[in-house]
Amino acid sequence: MTWSRAFLCIAMLAISGCGFSIRKTDDTRFAAWGIQKIFVPAIRNDSSYAWLDAIVRNEWMKRLNTGGAVQTVSSIQNADSKLLVHVTEATRPGAAPTSTNQLSPSGTVRAGTQFFSMYSAHLVMRIELIQLRTPVATFKPSLPADTPASVSSPPSPTPPSTVKFQGTASRDLPFPSNTRVSYLGTTSALINQSETERAMTELTEQLVLDLYFQMKDAF
Repeated sequence: MTWSRAFLCIAMLAISGCGFSIRKTDDTRFAAWGIQKIFVPAIRNDSSYAWLDAIVRNEWMKRLNTGGAVQTVSSIQNADSKLLVHVTEATRPGAAPTSTNQLSPSGTVRAGTQFFSMYSAHLVMRIELIQLRTPVATFKPSLPADTPASVSSPPSPTPPSTVKFQGTASRDLPFPSNTRVSYLGTTSALINQSETERAMTELTEQLVLDLYFQMKDAF
């Protein structure tokens, strides 16, 4: 046995003898508050990008189902809480304005015509985690045999739904525009739709992660 192998064996024995082990641990902070099954309804989207609905909701479903701390359910009847997701802003304002410094090949565009060479995707997301009403189990005493049928044990109290967390996060991501000098002395900014969706998808992933860790740290 070589010295390197002997050293490795000794190190492994020492670690096992001291009780150390490498294992995956799940976050139990949600469970401590009675939150294990989360229903994510359709998101509220105040932007003009309807395609963000599926991107944002799917990203939240993926994040919540990662790690084993909680899981999402398809029906609110099977949930102990619900997560409301609200996209309050999703825009792509122009950035880095510039201008032409020469005439176009056809000679129709004047020098100095301004256009944007960059755009910046801007996304703002707000979430609210609500613990749903759960009936409280109470002791129901046995009634005497001669008790009238109209008399019954009091119903179990049902506490109101409670807001466990509220949070808002925003991010910006610049990306280049596909700008083409058009005719009749104007410019036509041809925004690549797939590039816009890529930028918004990346922002969604970042914001979901930001808000998820904010929510975990709140418990």
